[in-house]
Amino acid sequence: MIQLSPKLKILIVLSCFIIAALIAVVVGVTVKQKLDVVKVQTISFTSANQKMLVGDRTEINVSIDPSNAKDKRIRFRSSDSLVVVIESVGQSSVVVRAVGLGEADIIVESVKNKKITDKLHIEVSDNVALEVEAPAGVTSIVGTENSVPLVLVPTSANAQKIDVLSFNADMIEYAYISVVAGVPNLIYKAKSAGSGQIVVSVKAQLESSDVVVLTKLIEVSATDPKLTKFGFVAASSRLETFEERDNKFMLSDGKIYIRFSAQNENETSDYAVLPSVLKLVYNSDILSVSIENDMLVVEAVDANYTTTALNVMFNNETLSFTFVNVAIPEYFASADCRIDGATTSGGKYTLENGKNYKLVVSDTVAKLIENGFAHIELVGIYEAFELVDNYILIAKAETGQNIQVGFELKIDYWDRSVLPLQCNLDIEVVEAGYDER
Repeated sequence: MIQLSPKLKILIVLSCFIIAALIAVVVGVTVKQKLDVVKVQTISFTSANQKMLVGDRTEINVSIDPSNAKDKRIRFRSSDSLVVVIESVGQSSVVVRAVGLGEADIIVESVKNKKITDKLHIEVSDNVALEVEAPAGVTSIVGTENSVPLVLVPTSANAQKIDVLSFNADMIEYAYISVVAGVPNLIYKAKSAGSGQIVVSVKAQLESSDVVVLTKLIEVSATDPKLTKFGFVAASSRLETFEERDNKFMLSDGKIYIRFSAQNENETSDYAVLPSVLKLVYNSDILSVSIENDMLVVEAVDANYTTTALNVMFNNETLSFTFVNVAIPEYFASADCRIDGATTSGGKYTLENGKNYKLVVSDTVAKLIENGFAHIELVGIYEAFELVDNYILIAKAETGQNIQVGFELKIDYWDRSVLPLQCNLDIEVVEAGYDER
């Protein structure tokens, strides 16, 4: 066993006291530092419970006490994200947006201590201060653009921004807002038949200076078109207005472009979009039929045909068109007409006053008249003669008169530049029962 000297024992004892004292100092400082850390005591919203309208957005601030707390991290959450959603978070604030009807709490809590928390109650309701009126049960024709006027109520509301939020893309091709003369209109085009919804967002300022946002759901539907009679016909390369003539066309002058209208219970479209299920029935040995820019393009394949038909069928409806192989003559001269039943000598016809005679024309001209493409008029001698139904000529002049009578062929098919189509005949009028023998 080692024997320590008295001096060494004293030195060891003093060292132990010094070490103990140092430990005591260190522990004391650490305890003091822990006692001096500032912790979050309370978190509270600075505003009271709120009422919001669907579509509204607002920023809410919170207060953290004490303000010099070391760890002031906080988090937010919504008790019902179908009513109110959190859009963005700041150091001591949150931006929320009302997305649906109902009630929800916005809850804030300390990240360090979840027991330190607060909540703010939000009630979301319909916008009673602003309404958007639109026609009920809007029905359009598939393939045609439709316009729906939107009326703000009260009318004093100043629309600041109107947008289309969404629509049924499987039924609706496009939808947008167009403002005409200060009135917002919902413009949309249906690409298939059925029912759909278009959601519109309206931001407006009221007379009270309050700015409100409203989401409006508009119900729309579309039906397949009922094709109606054509509106325009193109001859050769010119597009010209055409008056309907029993659905008859001349094909000898080139291609015919037939444009359709469409209608349903509520509207008529001036320009129908031809459906893909359109059925065309015709003789392909005679006609060539195609679709170009929603018009039927018809052309003769056989130049020797007389009359042929084209039937257009869609939705149990049939439109029939007749094509006639006739041509407009370049001339209508004395060789193309004569008076049947009258005596003639030296190229002059003798007609008895008051008696009916028949004007005979060439086959080409007769075919034009019979199909409603042309008619004949007397030129400048209305008191001396009368022409009935294109062919019946009655002399009404005084006997003994020698008159040159003009018969003008008027083309009714379409406006076109042609040479004068006039037949002139020399006529002598005699008394009834006259016998030159």
